[in-house]
Amino acid sequence: MDFQGIVENALDAICVINEDNIVEYANSSFLALTGYEKEEVIKQDFSRFLPPEIAPYHKSFLKNFVSSKRESKVLGKIRKLEIISKQGESISIELKAFEIPSSTKLRCFAGIIRDLRERIRVAYQYDRLLYGLEDMGYIDPLTHIPNPKFFEYRLQNYIQTVKNEGVLALIDIDQLNSINQKYGWETGDDVLRKISQEIQSNLRVKDIMARWEGSSLAVLMPFTHLSDSVHFLDKIRVDVSKIKNLIEEEPDRIITVSIGCSRILNPRLELQTYLNQAKAALTKAKLEGKNKMLIYGFYSG
Repeated sequence: MDFQGIVENALDAICVINEDNIVEYANSSFLALTGYEKEEVIKQDFSRFLPPEIAPYHKSFLKNFVSSKRESKVLGKIRKLEIISKQGESISIELKAFEIPSSTKLRCFAGIIRDLRERIRVAYQYDRLLYGLEDMGYIDPLTHIPNPKFFEYRLQNYIQTVKNEGVLALIDIDQLNSINQKYGWETGDDVLRKISQEIQSNLRVKDIMARWEGSSLAVLMPFTHLSDSVHFLDKIRVDVSKIKNLIEEEPDRIITVSIGCSRILNPRLELQTYLNQAKAALTKAKLEGKNKMLIYGFYSG
């Protein structure tokens, strides 16, 4: 398999630096993100891409880490920060760095960089949408996301007017009742809010999410084939399980979600039928041990 070709053509920006803070490799996405030509990046000091408040200290920080042999607080973890393009633009990014094998005496570190500008733009548009929905009584006061009334309206409209395939998903927070009983309703409500925000931040512009009932959320993924939905929703399930500090008293507690899905195909069915199918799949996912995603009609029993 051509791993070099995969890395070079990856959608995420990838950059490799050595312990002297010198760039050893940068893929096409990194060059496109920063606006530099390859010769302006390779064998250059990585600090040129960092904000002025960080740039002067990055090389010494790297050297101190290498010489100290301490466990890194950065490697393997996702961090949000900024890089500076050739045009001087400050770009919000998500970075995950890790050490890689080196053919030289110098240790090397790779960084996978994700451009967050589109996510930030979507969040801004979503906030503007919420302001309008609140005026119409379509916002859930607890989570500050659309309520069931709005979701049913949008789902019904999709069923009646759009003939493309779509997916309806019900997402339920596992064991939220036990959290309420142990720590109180305020803690449980806070967990629901935080998980709602995490899921919303990872949805696409065209997806619609709402508070459903109790510990459940509803998501409509329009114009989406089942295979794409399965991949996307299962990633959400995994990502939720990695969230830390959801409960102040138990910061390391792992909280999971179960997901039940219904396919919206032609010929169309009644709205309630799709909801019942998603609920049946969700119930089965719960009975099979939680932290699971099932699609109605794709399991036995």
